[in-house]
Amino acid sequence: MSALRCFLELFKYLISEMKLDADALLKDEYFHIQKEIEGYDQKSLSVKAWSVTVGITGIASAFHQGVPALLLVAAVASLLFWTIEVYWKVFQNSFYPRVRRIEKYFRTGNGAIAPLQMTKSWYGAFEKIKADRSYLKIAFYPHVFLPHLLVVLGGVATWVANNSLVFIVLKK
Repeated sequence: MSALRCFLELFKYLISEMKLDADALLKDEYFHIQKEIEGYDQKSLSVKAWSVTVGITGIASAFHQGVPALLLVAAVASLLFWTIEVYWKVFQNSFYPRVRRIEKYFRTGNGAIAPLQMTKSWYGAFEKIKADRSYLKIAFYPHVFLPHLLVVLGGVATWVANNSLVFIVLKK
């Protein structure tokens, strides 16, 4: 009976150690995902900066050079930057289900969760966003569409106004 008791104690110890290892891996995975999410925020700020730079430069050049077509070029460029930002936000949002699941595991302490499943979880979330077309909703989050939509609308509105003779600054 003593050997059986020792075996059971050893088994319990090994199981608890495996749980601690899994928890450590989950903790590391959680912090890695958080770092990825923050990286997407940095990329988003860069995309916004480029969008404003290219858009405003295009609009200013249209006025300076007297070439109304540059207004549309600026609008299209900003629209492309907006599209890039939507993709970055979709990629970023694909990480959130895994983060929530890990947080719930550590908050409640119950439920089995396998560590090192970041890619599988990300891909599943990404496919779900594509399937239910959530990217269209994401595109119109204020923190995503600003400042891109303003540059798009400004460039197109100025071009339309210029071509309808209401606004003749660009006419030479």
